[in-house]
Amino acid sequence: MKKIIAISALWAIMLMSFSCKKAPSLTVSPATCEVTSDGGTVQLTVNANYPWSAESDADWVRVVTKSGAAEETVLNIVVSGNELPDGREANVTVTCESVMQTVKIVQRLKPMVIPVDGKEISFGCEAQVAEIEVNTNIDFEVEASSSDSWLKVLSTKGLRTAKVTLSLEENETFSLREATLKFTCDGAAVSEIYVKQAGRPQSFTVVHSLNSFKVPSLFGFGMTATVFWGDGSSEVYDNDLVHSYTTEGLYEVRVEATQASSVSMPDMVGVKKVDLTSF
Repeated sequence: MKKIIAISALWAIMLMSFSCKKAPSLTVSPATCEVTSDGGTVQLTVNANYPWSAESDADWVRVVTKSGAAEETVLNIVVSGNELPDGREANVTVTCESVMQTVKIVQRLKPMVIPVDGKEISFGCEAQVAEIEVNTNIDFEVEASSSDSWLKVLSTKGLRTAKVTLSLEENETFSLREATLKFTCDGAAVSEIYVKQAGRPQSFTVVHSLNSFKVPSLFGFGMTATVFWGDGSSEVYDNDLVHSYTTEGLYEVRVEATQASSVSMPDMVGVKKVDLTSF
C-alpha cells in the first residue's frame, strides 16, 4: 500500500512539473524588411522564451545567426545585391519549439536604363530632332549636360521600352562636339549616354596641270577625309596618296575633311589655284 502511495505521489509531482512549464512564445520584428538592390546586412529582433533557430528559403538571403538562446535577441542576415531587372522576395522562418514566425525580405529591383543603340551615339552636323530608344524598368528623368545649349531634351519620362526625343542645333563649326545625357531615378544616377555631333565638312580645292599629283598633307586628331581627283575618281585620304592622270589638262582636286586642323602643301609647282575659303 505504501508503495502504491509513493508511486502516486511521484506521478503527481511529475504532472505538476509539466503543468508548470510555460508555453513557448516568439516575436520577431520587423515582420517585413525592405532592402535596396545593393543588398547589405539586416538585423532582426527576436524575443523568445526558449532557444530558437532561423533559416532562409532563398540562396540570396544568408542567415548569419542560425540559432540563439532565449536571452539572445539579435538575428543577423545578409542580403546579396540584386542584378536583376525585377524585384524579388524571400522568407526567413524563425522557430521556437512549436511556434514559428516568418519574416518577409523584399528586395527592390536594380534600376536600369539600357540604350538600344549603345552608350555612344553620333549625329551629323545639321540641326535635327532625333529619338533614342532605351530599355528600362523604372520611371526616369533625363537631362543633357553640356558646356553650351546645342542639345536639348524634349521628352523626359518613360517606362519599359521608351523613346527620348532630342533637339540638336546645327553645328556651324568644323569641330566635333559632345554632350552627356544623364538618366536619374528619384535623384540618383542610373545611366549615361554620350552624344556626339560632327562638325560641318571642311573642304578646299587645288587646280593643277600635272600628270601626277600628291595630295596635300592634312593634320588633326581624329581627322578623316576623301580626295576627289578631278577626273571622276576618288580615294580615302592617306598622307602618301599620289594620283596619275592619263591625259594632260587642268584638274581640280577637291578634298573634303572632318576634324582637320591644318593643311600643308609645300610643293606648288604646276599649281594654278588654291581655294581654302571653306577650310
